[in-house]
Amino acid sequence: MKIAVISNLFEPYQRGGAEKIAKIMADTLAENHDVFVVSSKPFVTLDSFKTSMDSYQASFGKEIKVYRYYPLNLFYYLNDFKYPAIIRLFWHIIDVFNWDSANQIAKILEAEKPEIVICHNLKGLGYMLPRKLKKMNIKQILVLHDVQYAVPSGLIIKDRENSFASDGLFTGWYQDINKLLLKNIDILISPSKWLGDFYKEKGFWLDKKIEILNNPIKVDEKLIIKKTTFDNKKINYLFVGQLETHKGIELILKQFENKNDILQVVGDGTRFNELKTKYNKINIIFHGKMENSKLKELYSQADYVIVPSVCYENSPTVIYEAFNQGIPVIASNIGGIPELVAHNQTGWLFEAGDSISLQKALENSAKTVNYEAMQQNCLKKVREFDIIKYNEKLNNLLKS
Repeated sequence: MKIAVISNLFEPYQRGGAEKIAKIMADTLAENHDVFVVSSKPFVTLDSFKTSMDSYQASFGKEIKVYRYYPLNLFYYLNDFKYPAIIRLFWHIIDVFNWDSANQIAKILEAEKPEIVICHNLKGLGYMLPRKLKKMNIKQILVLHDVQYAVPSGLIIKDRENSFASDGLFTGWYQDINKLLLKNIDILISPSKWLGDFYKEKGFWLDKKIEILNNPIKVDEKLIIKKTTFDNKKINYLFVGQLETHKGIELILKQFENKNDILQVVGDGTRFNELKTKYNKINIIFHGKMENSKLKELYSQADYVIVPSVCYENSPTVIYEAFNQGIPVIASNIGGIPELVAHNQTGWLFEAGDSISLQKALENSAKTVNYEAMQQNCLKKVREFDIIKYNEKLNNLLKS
């Protein structure tokens, strides 16, 4: 079967976990199917408007083609932080109705002739594509990663659920238009029950079932659990993510200002330089963006991973990665996170944005006597998301 995997971003262009999942899906499907990828590229010269093709080697050695083009708009998706709100507003309007982008993808599909198209994030590629695919009579699957089809920014911040940005007049129009543009999806996949329920509550796809299929990960069966005791030891905590306000990064930085324990911070973002300067402490180490091979080394050193988001998360990839290394997670009790992290079993949950609740979770992590049991619980949990099981479920959906 020939399958197209479409994602607004694909390595080396990345922002979050959705791009990682798109790549994992392309890799695993390519073992039994003919797979190619369609994604975007930034504007560099006028040649950027031309579709280009490169390839990468999948984990099992097969070459996978990647088509890239520049979606015609006011700016490239990854550069949104550089522009004021009014410019971003017009960008979103163009993005929703970006027929040119849909036509560029259609030309690639007409040449490749896939039987199935699997779309990941469409933000930046435009929402006209599903209508185009319907006209081309191609079966289409949409993998949901966040709230971007209901909220233009793709973010809902705790305690701002009823703000103009999340629930205002423009957002209401945006939702009504997208319900029409996206109604032709054949199969919907959500990694969390929370996200599927969110879209149903907003009136999306009321006549369709949203399949709950957790994100996949290649389970490390050879991992050897390290024996850890926290007596007279500095505990090593790890944050991996965007250095943005909605990720709750400053909440944990404030906690570690006066601690002896170590906080490793991996990731970049608009607040990187500001936060690195403000929290210039010997026990807080800013690494910036890291390659996966180097990041794995930090995971091996970490005692806990912290996910302090103040936005409604779907199913954070970093939690899967932590569990795959047998690392308990301290995380906000928000969105789909509680579906992954079981309080006092695979980590601790705390109230999003609440420094006292976070402090209590950190105290619990320091004095726990069940650390090795928690590690085993993490490894047991991550096996539920093994890529082999995921592949079986996904292939069953493709046949349906």
